[in-house]
Amino acid sequence: TAMRRNARPRFAILPVLALFFSVDSAAAPFVSIHDIQHTLLPGGNSPYDGQAVETSGVVTAVYPSGFVIQEGPSAPWSGLWVYDPNHRPDVGDSLLVAGTIDEYFGLTELGTITGCQVLVRGAMVPSPAVLPASALTTGSATAEPYEGVLVRLASAQVAQAAGIDGSWRLDDGS
Repeated sequence: TAMRRNARPRFAILPVLALFFSVDSAAAPFVSIHDIQHTLLPGGNSPYDGQAVETSGVVTAVYPSGFVIQEGPSAPWSGLWVYDPNHRPDVGDSLLVAGTIDEYFGLTELGTITGCQVLVRGAMVPSPAVLPASALTTGSATAEPYEGVLVRLASAQVAQAAGIDGSWRLDDGS
């Protein structure tokens, strides 16, 4: 039949769209960075290791293979490495990120990213925590809580430049 003049077209919601939204509503639970990172387990493994989560934070550093996000002020357990070579946020972007928590060579990371959304561009980057170099010595009990946290070492000198693995050594006399 011919369509009447000025007739409004009708649209139907397809079952595929309903399925998409029902899958979306079963998204990973939101977990704060503090809860992801805080651990009393030997070796520093996250209590969420192997679990899909959603978290948020402000980008404090960007690298070719990912970025670091931090929630709130620079405090213990407030930073997280996000292994994601596919998204390129800017420092200062506030993000909502979903993926799976993994322990990779002693570093807690969010990987296998399933979602990355910019909430705010140009958010306030937290001021760094000021610490002595001795607090960040690899393997020390005081280093684990500052994994992924923006820090500043006062009066530090580079004692050994970055090697092949990207590690370096600082000395502030402590």
